[in-house]
Amino acid sequence: MKIKVSYYCLDSNGMLEGIQKYDQVEINPDLAGGVRKLVEEALSKKLHISKYKLKVISMT
Repeated sequence: MKIKVSYYCLDSNGMLEGIQKYDQVEINPDLAGGVRKLVEEALSKKLHISKYKLKVISMT
Protein backbone atom coordinates (compact mmCIF):
# COMPACT_ATOMS: atom_id res chain seq x y z
CA MET A 1 0.00 0.00 0.00
CA LYS A 2 1.42 3.39 -1.01
CA ILE A 3 0.82 6.27 1.38
CA LYS A 4 1.52 9.96 0.85
CA VAL A 5 2.99 11.56 3.96
CA SER A 6 3.52 15.14 5.06
CA TYR A 7 6.05 15.60 7.84
CA TYR A 8 8.52 17.88 9.60
CA CYS A 9 12.03 17.09 10.74
CA LEU A 10 12.75 17.83 14.40
CA ASP A 11 15.88 19.46 15.78
CA SER A 12 17.83 18.19 18.80
CA ASN A 13 15.36 19.93 21.15
CA GLY A 14 12.34 18.28 19.53
CA MET A 15 11.24 21.53 17.89
CA LEU A 16 10.03 21.68 14.28
CA GLU A 17 12.88 22.39 11.90
CA GLY A 18 12.42 23.91 8.47
CA ILE A 19 9.38 23.62 6.25
CA GLN A 20 6.76 20.92 5.90
CA LYS A 21 7.94 18.20 3.53
CA TYR A 22 6.12 15.59 1.48
CA ASP A 23 7.05 12.06 0.44
CA GLN A 24 5.51 8.71 -0.39
CA VAL A 25 6.23 5.41 1.34
CA GLU A 26 5.08 1.87 0.76
CA ILE A 27 3.95 -0.33 3.65
CA ASN A 28 2.42 -3.76 4.11
CA PRO A 29 -0.14 -3.31 6.89
CA ASP A 30 -0.89 -6.21 9.16
CA LEU A 31 -2.82 -6.75 12.36
CA ALA A 32 0.29 -6.56 14.57
CA GLY A 33 1.17 -2.90 13.98
CA GLY A 34 -0.70 0.32 13.48
CA VAL A 35 -0.53 2.13 10.15
CA ARG A 36 1.01 5.29 11.67
CA LYS A 37 3.81 3.27 13.27
CA LEU A 38 4.52 1.45 9.99
CA VAL A 39 4.55 4.75 8.07
CA GLU A 40 6.95 6.33 10.57
CA GLU A 41 9.31 3.34 10.34
CA ALA A 42 9.17 3.26 6.51
CA LEU A 43 9.79 7.02 6.26
CA SER A 44 12.66 6.77 8.73
CA LYS A 45 14.32 4.01 6.68
CA LYS A 46 13.78 5.86 3.40
CA LEU A 47 15.27 9.13 4.68
CA HIS A 48 17.95 7.51 6.87
CA ILE A 49 16.74 9.58 9.84
CA SER A 50 15.70 8.32 13.27
CA LYS A 51 11.92 8.05 13.59
CA TYR A 52 12.28 10.20 16.73
CA LYS A 53 13.54 13.06 14.52
CA LEU A 54 10.36 13.04 12.39
CA LYS A 55 6.89 14.42 13.10
CA VAL A 56 4.29 12.95 10.74
CA ILE A 57 1.51 15.48 10.12
CA SER A 58 -0.84 13.63 7.78
CA MET A 59 -1.18 10.44 5.77
CA THR A 60 -3.35 9.75 2.73
